[in-house]
Amino acid sequence: MRLGYQKILRLPEGFFGWKSFFPDKPQSADTVKKLGIGDAFPSCQLVMLYDESDRAYLKIPGLQKNFSLEDVGSEYLYIVVYNERCLACVDEVKAFKTLYHQMNASPYLSDRVKLLAIGAGSKKRGVITFKKENTIPYPLFADENRSIFSCLGNPVLPTSYLVQIRPGGRRQILFVQQDHINNVEMLVQKITSLVKDTELPPK
Repeated sequence: MRLGYQKILRLPEGFFGWKSFFPDKPQSADTVKKLGIGDAFPSCQLVMLYDESDRAYLKIPGLQKNFSLEDVGSEYLYIVVYNERCLACVDEVKAFKTLYHQMNASPYLSDRVKLLAIGAGSKKRGVITFKKENTIPYPLFADENRSIFSCLGNPVLPTSYLVQIRPGGRRQILFVQQDHINNVEMLVQKITSLVKDTELPPK
């Protein structure tokens, strides 16, 4: 029973998500466009939290703390958007860890696709704690003011995106995975197929 309410917006983080997402006034979920296949993934600046391991994995040159997605030394990114208070996100960590290891073990994907995760509304300290507590091998970053999450259209968490960095820096979304991953092997096959279909010829 809805008790007379016509529109209901559920946030995976509950009360804490409501407080951070709506500091001033409510926003209708119907007015927000969720980005999908063919759209451009939002331009964003991320802050390196684990310099040595994450910088080496993402193949980012230099020693700067801040970097953009275009600085990553691969043509494709698999980007997970999560929140540490989201139970579904915590449950899905095991699947993403398996995905990370399988892509790294693939001679075809290991250099072409890099996996990273962005915590919607997460503080840097929270990201570091979440990575340590769950022994996460892939890079995690904080979207403290939820700007990336908002630009994506406030997707249900966790949602992940296969993104191709096109010439000129355009970040094109090739695939969107929402909710539970039923079969990691099939997802790896899907990613492999999309990369083969869209890979640019060597310069």
